[in-house]
Amino acid sequence: MAVITVEMQKAANVVPARCGKGKGIHYATAGRDLIGILCGYRSLYGTRPLTDAEAAKPGKECTRCIAAVGRILAMAAEGAVASIDKQLAAHHPQEPARYLADYVTRINGEQRTQQITVIQEGQTTPVLDEELPYRAERNAVRTLESLGWAITGMQAYGGPSLFRAWVEPSPVCDTTILLPNQARGIVTQVYATAQDFQTVEGEEGALLGYTFRTEFRGRTRYGFITMQQSFSMALESTREDAAAMLSAVVLSDAPQAQRQG
Repeated sequence: MAVITVEMQKAANVVPARCGKGKGIHYATAGRDLIGILCGYRSLYGTRPLTDAEAAKPGKECTRCIAAVGRILAMAAEGAVASIDKQLAAHHPQEPARYLADYVTRINGEQRTQQITVIQEGQTTPVLDEELPYRAERNAVRTLESLGWAITGMQAYGGPSLFRAWVEPSPVCDTTILLPNQARGIVTQVYATAQDFQTVEGEEGALLGYTFRTEFRGRTRYGFITMQQSFSMALESTREDAAAMLSAVVLSDAPQAQRQG
């Protein structure tokens, strides 16, 4: 019984052939001239296709030709699968990923921090997990925008700081807000022990910056950093003094910022 059936020959577009005076069955690409014997065998006496009567008789098939036909069929099958996948993708395009922004309150001893998280729908690991600078209802939108996310809708709403919002990546970032982790990264390059960052707000509730506590020459001292990333090189003995210095620096920087604008 032939290994390469008639159906396989048609699928691979090959015909049985005979090389010279040999009795073995080879396979060649179907066409007017049988130049391409699949195994590469050549005969001085030429190559011809088998007649129907010859093809119907059992004979020993060339193993190398059989392997070559197998490769042709495998490649054809892969092409058919790829074509089907392409057609399915065209009729059923993959929907873009959707993301949810949410608030998480973390408690560490007596300290409570509010984080804003963004999680892809159906996943559990956040793609964003940032501490909020101050009260969530005052800067939720700005925090998301500063990190490159834009609110597109609400999934649930229970108040300014109790909601889940649909968000999407945004190419436009608001870089005017300095987040707690960013502030720590800047300050700790100079004061390695800086910790306990607390927000300082202006008279109208605007976020001016942060004060921090650090150890300096065996004593506890306090410093500050503004939203514009200016921070104290001199330290104060109390947090209140550091906050007052921060406010003074913000006031002195405001006219210069207006002139530059």
